[in-house]
Amino acid sequence: KKEVSIETQNYWAVFTSEGASLKHFKLKKYEDRVEESPLTIKLIQFFQELFTKKEEPKKPVPLDLVNTSEKEGLPLGISFITPLPSSSEGNWEVEKEQLHLVKTGEKDEITFVKNLENGLKVLKRYRFSSDQYAIDLEVELQNGSSKEITFQLGMEWIGKIELAKLADEENKDFGLKYAFLKNNKVETKDLGGGASSGCTPGCGTHKRNIEPFESSEKGDIRWYAFAGEYFTALLILPPAEKNTTLLVKGSEKNLLQASVITSPFAIPARQGVRIPYRIYIGPKEEGRLEGLGVSAEKLVDFGFFTVVAKPLLWFLKLTNTVTKNFGIDIIILSILIKIIFLPLT
Repeated sequence: KKEVSIETQNYWAVFTSEGASLKHFKLKKYEDRVEESPLTIKLIQFFQELFTKKEEPKKPVPLDLVNTSEKEGLPLGISFITPLPSSSEGNWEVEKEQLHLVKTGEKDEITFVKNLENGLKVLKRYRFSSDQYAIDLEVELQNGSSKEITFQLGMEWIGKIELAKLADEENKDFGLKYAFLKNNKVETKDLGGGASSGCTPGCGTHKRNIEPFESSEKGDIRWYAFAGEYFTALLILPPAEKNTTLLVKGSEKNLLQASVITSPFAIPARQGVRIPYRIYIGPKEEGRLEGLGVSAEKLVDFGFFTVVAKPLLWFLKLTNTVTKNFGIDIIILSILIKIIFLPLT
C-alpha cells in the first residue's frame, strides 16, 4: 500500500493506493473547535473537580473532512455495477509520492492505475490547483480486449454521521446531512434532527444513532453533497450524464454510504472512454460554490430570512476586505443599523 500527500494553499490531503481513495483532507484555515481562553479552562476544571473528574481540554486541530477510517471505508472509491470479466480487487499503482502546490497558479496531477485481466485498464486522474478547494477527477476506462464491454460505474462517498459531536459539543460543522440537486431542485435530508423552535443550545436532547435506511433516486442528478452547517463534500457528476442513479444507505454504525451511478455505456474493442467528475471539499462559501457553475450555492440555506440575510452578508464581506476581522465588521454593521433606525427610536 502506498500513500500520496498533497499540500496546497488551502489544505493537506492524503490519497491511498487502496481503492485510489481519499484518506485525509485537512483544512489549513479551519480547526475542529474553538480554542478556549485560560480563564475558561480554569473555570471548567474547577467545576469538574467539584462534581466529576478533571479532564485536560482538547486542543484545536485542523478540521479533517474525511471522518471515516480505512476499516470503515474511505470516500472516492469506484465500483463497477456491471460485473467485470475479471476481479477488480487489489491496490492501485501510482508513481508520485507527494505534490507541493503553495504558489498561486500552480497545478499538477496524480494518476492511479489498475490493470485488470483480459486487457482492461482503469485510470483515476486527480488534478489540483494551488488556490482552489475543487479537484478535477477523471476516470478513464481502456478496453484492450477484442470484445465490446458494457460498463456501469459508481462513484462513492462514505462519511460518518457526527451525532456524537452534536450531542456532546453542539457541533454542527460537518457530517449531519446529505443533499442532492435533482431537476434543478435541492433535496436535503437532515440526519441530526432539527432543533425545536425557540430552543437554545443544550435545552433539548439529541439522538446518538440513526435508524438504518436505504433510499434511491433516479433522473437528472447534477451533484451529491455530504455536509453540515458550514462545510461540505460535494461530488459533481459528468455534464453529459442525464440519467444518474443515487443510492444512499445509512447503517446502525452511523455510516452514510452514497453511490452515484452512471447509466450503462459500451466501450468498443481496443478503445477507451473518459468520465469527468469534479469534487469540492471545503467551506460552504457562497462565492466559491457559485463558481462551480452547477447551482451548488443552493446548499447555503438562509431559511425564511434570505431577503435580509443576503444583503447583510454581502456588507460583512465588503467591510472584511478592509478590516480582515469579522468582529470589527459586526460592530460596524451594528452601528450602521442603529443609525438607520435612529428616527424610529
